[in-house]
Amino acid sequence: DGWRSEQHVWRFEGIIVWSSARGAGRFFSVPKKCWCGELMVTLTSKSDQNPYQRYLRCSFAAENKLQNDNHIFKWADEALLNEVDTLLLIFCVFYSSRD
Repeated sequence: DGWRSEQHVWRFEGIIVWSSARGAGRFFSVPKKCWCGELMVTLTSKSDQNPYQRYLRCSFAAENKLQNDNHIFKWADEALLNEVDTLLLIFCVFYSSRD
């Protein structure tokens, strides 16, 4: 595929995009699986800092109540905004290639 990453700079077939604050994580869309191969689950935060905020978590890490690990964790709203950013980029690439 045409994607390449170099320190938060994304290149797609000649178009360069710098990652925004909301895209600074390791995943640029809604993750489907963790690096360990387990599916992602959507959960709701019960913390005082982020009450009722939805997040995506590796099902293995969630089942085993792992904390401070390297399995995927991502806030759902950030994941969706990243997905929209990705779709906008793809649209721009498609639209610019028609000229």
